[in-house]
Amino acid sequence: MNIEKQTEDFLYLLCDYMKANPGCIVAVKDHDTVSANMQPLGYCDNTYYYIRPEICIPCFRAVEYPDHKVDMLLILRKLFAMDYIKVHWILTGQVRYRPQKRVGKTRKRYITLYRKQLDNFMNEHFVKEADDEQK
Repeated sequence: MNIEKQTEDFLYLLCDYMKANPGCIVAVKDHDTVSANMQPLGYCDNTYYYIRPEICIPCFRAVEYPDHKVDMLLILRKLFAMDYIKVHWILTGQVRYRPQKRVGKTRKRYITLYRKQLDNFMNEHFVKEADDEQK
């Protein structure tokens, strides 16, 4: 993989994983139905995908960049510039890329992706992939 295209590679891997494992994203309203030994990649509602960084980031590092340093802050900045993630501005003027979200009784940090943008990326990606397979 090209070290300069980490953001695109991150989106590509995330979309491939979501397509291959349709049950990896659980609706926020169904969070209490997840068994204790299942660890979903994240949650979703009508507006956002809430991706758990403790699951997706180590996988991304291991699969895509085992011999290179992955700069997650750079990836998050580019995702923000591309308007793919929701961020929170804090009083010091800094950007918090992983805002806390309450799912159930816990408060965790998630990578909060806009659902519409990620779905559009997935649709474009898989259409191109299907076209390549037909040729």
